[in-house]
Amino acid sequence: MRIEQISIDAVRVVDRVREDYGDIDALAASLKSCGQHMPIIVDEKYRLLAGGRRLQAAKRLGWTTINARVMDGLSPLQKLDIEVQENLMRKDFTEAEINKSIEMKKRLMRRPWYKRLLEFLAEIWESFLALFSRK
Repeated sequence: MRIEQISIDAVRVVDRVREDYGDIDALAASLKSCGQHMPIIVDEKYRLLAGGRRLQAAKRLGWTTINARVMDGLSPLQKLDIEVQENLMRKDFTEAEINKSIEMKKRLMRRPWYKRLLEFLAEIWESFLALFSRK
């Protein structure tokens, strides 16, 4: 298993359980603002195993590459299990958790402008330094 950045055009979508991708616009907006946190999962021939919604959203954004976890040597049953488990073994926020997140965001946005500016500048500085620390 390895993580690679692969061409979106190389990903093959065949024999999938998922038929309804739902609201791709909202996911695309999230990818655009926050980036891709979770890679899609493909087999060694770049057949999609999990992450169809992320793939569709990336296509909608015009991305040419996407981060992917490449898994070798899986049986057909293991490949099916990966798709099913990814979509079943998750839990949405409760209504109370959603409300809590809204309140937390409101608190963070009420911070003085100069604190937000300093945090922004610190993020830019870290990104700048990261350019020189890559091997």
